[in-house]
Amino acid sequence: EVLRAEATPEGMRVDRQKAERRVQLLEEQLRSTRTQQEQTADSHRAQIQTLHTQLLEARFQSQQVLEQQTQQQRVIQQREWEREARIGATEAELMQCRNELQTLRLQASSASAMAHAEADVVSSARRDLQVLVEDRARSFPT
Repeated sequence: EVLRAEATPEGMRVDRQKAERRVQLLEEQLRSTRTQQEQTADSHRAQIQTLHTQLLEARFQSQQVLEQQTQQQRVIQQREWEREARIGATEAELMQCRNELQTLRLQASSASAMAHAEADVVSSARRDLQVLVEDRARSFPT
């Protein structure tokens, strides 16, 4: 009996209307899905663009930080070289001063020894002169 009802013109018209409604519903779902898909794709494109912009900014900032660090390292290295050069110059000057002091001490020691020797010679000469004066004084009665 179901087949007989569908086989009639009225049954075929009802089936066709059901099929047309089903097609319309599917077409509407398809349009809705496509619209949603396009919106999602647009949203993804916008997100990708934003992320790309952020990536470029991050790379730029990273490059700037790297350049600053490199410059700071150069300045630190230059200061270290200058400090080492000053230390070397100061150590050389200190060594020169020590050598000069040693030379002055040796000269002072030598001068002191010479002064003692001269004093000894003068003292000996005074004694000799005193003895001579006394001998002469004995030879000449007064």
